[in-house]
Amino acid sequence: MKSPRRPSRMNLRDLDLESANSTSRPLNARSLKQKEIDLIARYLENPTHAGVWQLTFPVRKDAPFCVSILSQLEKRLKGGEAFEITSGRGKVTLRLDDEKKRELESVVTRRLTFHNTLFLALHQSTLAEAKTLDNLFTGDSAHEVILQLLDLPELRKSLQGALEYFQKNILYDRFQPKVERNELFFTKNGFMLLLQATMEDEAREFKFLSCDSNGLRQYAEFLRMSGRIHEYNLMPIFSPEQQVFAPYFALLRASAPSVIKDVHVKQLFGKAFSEYEGQSYTNCISTIGLIAEDYLTQVFETMFREVCPKGMTLGQLYEYIHSQILKKYGKPEKDVKELSTLYSDIIVT
Repeated sequence: MKSPRRPSRMNLRDLDLESANSTSRPLNARSLKQKEIDLIARYLENPTHAGVWQLTFPVRKDAPFCVSILSQLEKRLKGGEAFEITSGRGKVTLRLDDEKKRELESVVTRRLTFHNTLFLALHQSTLAEAKTLDNLFTGDSAHEVILQLLDLPELRKSLQGALEYFQKNILYDRFQPKVERNELFFTKNGFMLLLQATMEDEAREFKFLSCDSNGLRQYAEFLRMSGRIHEYNLMPIFSPEQQVFAPYFALLRASAPSVIKDVHVKQLFGKAFSEYEGQSYTNCISTIGLIAEDYLTQVFETMFREVCPKGMTLGQLYEYIHSQILKKYGKPEKDVKELSTLYSDIIVT
């Protein structure tokens, strides 16, 4: 008979508390609805005319939600005793030093990802229903530790109203709780981009942007009902230009698979997105130029039923197509007299 496997013993230093990126994020957490695609297309066509909705709110360490969670953690971690958690590597015994305790506190008070992850856990009737915390949540070991230290049944009772709102308005199948700057975050009825999260006095100020106010309002109400925030500000903005254009790339990337059917062009867009994310902006612009050239070539060959001339720059190709269209479809210009001659005719008359 095999002897039972003994739990491994390790210090929390061996776990990376900042490993929020350990699991890859899907391109879109869920499929875009047609209404959302239409809103994004309207924005992409003319951002300054369409504008964006902006949601801002402060998150304070003394918010009721944070106080409640930190109180439970304090009780469990009092005295610095070792404790066991279940990890992907089996049973693990941890002992937290003061530095790691502060890191866990920071996760609770500063990260909206933890807030979403907790409510995803509360949505489960028991943690046993989740195959592993690594797969269910974000792969962040700090979240894994905190969730196993908390009294989830007790929290489910105290947060019942907010949990029901979360289930009705935020949660969707295979919900992705991660909130990252300059990445789209999806809820059941909306999508938004976290533009910035900065420290102001004793609070952390969050700023989200979206094409639609509905999803922003529902997410803010969820945070308010759970005691994470006390107030929020939601308003449309059309200036400054830098802020209005901030979500452009993220929205273009999110909507491209839904609106672009041409396989070759879709591949080029994928290449441009990768170059942009890698900050290879010159190559990105070059790739977008190839996309524009491909479309113009298709326009020319569809209209004139002949092979498009090669070797022209993008600007030259555009002007050539324009001139050919005028030749074939334009009305002949009227012969207009010189104004000087017309003036002399008037005087004689």
